[in-house]
Amino acid sequence: RNYILALSNFEFVLKNYPDSKLVPLVYMWMAKTHFMDDNSTQAMKILEEELGHMELKKKEKGELALVKAQMLLDQQKYDEVQRTLNTNKKLIKGANNKARVHYLLGQLYQDQDQYTKAYENFKAVTKINTDYELIFNAKLNLAKLMIANQDGDAENEKLMRLLKKMLRDEKNIDYRDRVYYEIAMLDLKLNKKKTAIKDLKRSIAANTNNQRQKALSYYKIGQIYFYDLKDFSN
Repeated sequence: RNYILALSNFEFVLKNYPDSKLVPLVYMWMAKTHFMDDNSTQAMKILEEELGHMELKKKEKGELALVKAQMLLDQQKYDEVQRTLNTNKKLIKGANNKARVHYLLGQLYQDQDQYTKAYENFKAVTKINTDYELIFNAKLNLAKLMIANQDGDAENEKLMRLLKKMLRDEKNIDYRDRVYYEIAMLDLKLNKKKTAIKDLKRSIAANTNNQRQKALSYYKIGQIYFYDLKDFSN
């Protein structure tokens, strides 16, 4: 993280090897370095004024899209993040990068209540062979979308079976608190308030190290007792 020395070396490469095939990569790393050094203005200037006028290979265009999207995300320019990733996602290489792009797009569409597009992107994550935690989070977000947007007894029963299957998976031991929480959300949708309280208590009992989830579960129990059951003591 010696940003000054890093930039000095990148500038040395550009000055002494201007025809090198590494020049686009050097500019990308210069932009990353400025960004990590909290100089997003200079970082974006490099992306637009230097790399924006170069003939880039497909792989380099994909890498550029990832770097630019990260900077736009930091600036909370979510519409531009979506445009950048959607335009270039076919150029982005590597299973892990592809999965993270789809996951980020899923989150952005979810925040915008665009159910279908969010569902498509989270589903794409589950089909890419990448790290298990990302796949689990995508599956859980799929469950949240289905709880919030689908109706019908058959669909709800199918979703409950899916969530309980996730509970039985030994790889999910550290995530069972979050699964129980979503089961409780489905209970509430089905107007089973006392069952929801039981599942929220199971969420708390299953919690290993996720303090935020534990707080959410306690808070939801409190809401049910207060607003629905008028049980102020509990």
